[in-house]
Amino acid sequence: MPTLESKVALVTGAGSGIGRATAVLFAREGAFVHAVDIDPVGLDGTVEGITEQGGRARGHRVDCGDPVAMEELSRKVLEEHGGLDILVNNAGRCVAGPVERLSLDDWRRTVDVNLLGAVHGIHFFAPGMIAAARGSIVNVASAAGLVGFPFLAPYTSTKFALVGLSEGLDAELGGRGVRVTAICPGAVRTGVARRGRFDLPGDWNERVAELIDRSKVRPEQIAEDILSAVRSPRSLDARLGAGMRTVWWLKRLAPRLYGSLARRLTRRALARVGTQVNRRTS
Repeated sequence: MPTLESKVALVTGAGSGIGRATAVLFAREGAFVHAVDIDPVGLDGTVEGITEQGGRARGHRVDCGDPVAMEELSRKVLEEHGGLDILVNNAGRCVAGPVERLSLDDWRRTVDVNLLGAVHGIHFFAPGMIAAARGSIVNVASAAGLVGFPFLAPYTSTKFALVGLSEGLDAELGGRGVRVTAICPGAVRTGVARRGRFDLPGDWNERVAELIDRSKVRPEQIAEDILSAVRSPRSLDARLGAGMRTVWWLKRLAPRLYGSLARRLTRRALARVGTQVNRRTS
């Protein structure tokens, strides 16, 4: 797919961050973009930004975790265009905190958006791609889909699932004209930590938010990676900083050592937090 001219693309989570950057880039490359989000203000901003630049886009206020809404969306898109060329499952939700503090609603909503949102997109749009023997599906996972992080149990489990889903589907569909890629970025300057529900020990909420805000990786860079994945498909594309890449390789080459170090560092961090809390309250 050397050019996106005359292609039809659908991007979920397009109201901000990576989704918005991807929708804008695809439109600039000539695609007709269906932008999907639950935030009407962000969604309108994305569509207006595209049309002001002469691009073509239509916004849909849809919860991708709702199968009925996604089925209706697919019906509209397929009636208008007859098919979809590119599906980017980007919508995501992040909940962070000790597992004993997480509610079942935290788990359900994260799974609904991060994993089932992608499943719904695949279920309703992939059959048309298979019938046409062409198409590209990109699932936006995370470095947390390659390395398990503490206090991110719902998020990291769904991102691991997206990586496995992408690799399995690419093996199944790659020979039938449909390529599937998992994009696994590290920290990206998207504000996800401030929009998510974080309940981390001590002052870690603010520390994590500041770390992400200071990231050198912008959403536009990940959008370029997604475009590259559409043009030169592969089952996995990891944009990891030097530190995260080291952690990933350590986990792959010495998983027992990685697990031991991760547990030790987490215990030390929790101990420091407890000491700081005790000092403030004494």
